Amino acid sequence: MRISRLLRKLTPPPLVPPGVSQNQRYLEKCVLGYTPAEVYAVVADVKKYPEFLPWCTNSVIHKDSPTEMEATLQIGFMYFNEKYTSRVQLVHPIQIDAILTGDSTVLKSLSCNWRFAKNPSVANTTMVHFGVQFCFHNPVHTTLSGFFLSQIVEKMTRSFEQRCEVIYGAPQCARISYPTEAQLPNL
Repeated sequence: MRISRLLRKLTPPPLVPPGVSQNQRYLEKCVLGYTPAEVYAVVADVKKYPEFLPWCTNSVIHKDSPTEMEATLQIGFMYFNEKYTSRVQLVHPIQIDAILTGDSTVLKSLSCNWRFAKNPSVANTTMVHFGVQFCFHNPVHTTLSGFFLSQIVEKMTRSFEQRCEVIYGAPQCARISYPTEAQLPNL
């Protein structure tokens, strides 16, 4: 009995508390002052990501068609450098879904979902639903990401909005953010 008590005392606490999922999720719902086709075009233009997406240092398109693409993104931030490949499903101009397909040393899973719909309240504006869900191989990354996940993803999603402004000019209305629901709706 003494050895088991000693082992319990020497065993460090788990990096991810018991009962807490290692899956990380971020949801965002907002209205942007651009048409669904304009917002869709910016999100679907994966080869241009290194020009405007924070920490994206390279983008290689392996396969490309109007409904599907396969792309490898390289993300670099300080000492962190990761490449991963995703299969991207495209439904012009209403939906883009990307799923991790290749090997990743850092990510166990990754799924990004974009939905674009005409905003009935203001002409030439778009209701955007964005969700990203991922899981790291290493629980240390899971724990660390919990501290700043929202800020990083918000910075990245704002970069798409800023890219729309560069390409299409000033928005039709100011960004309107909404509280997020538990799941992305099917539009």
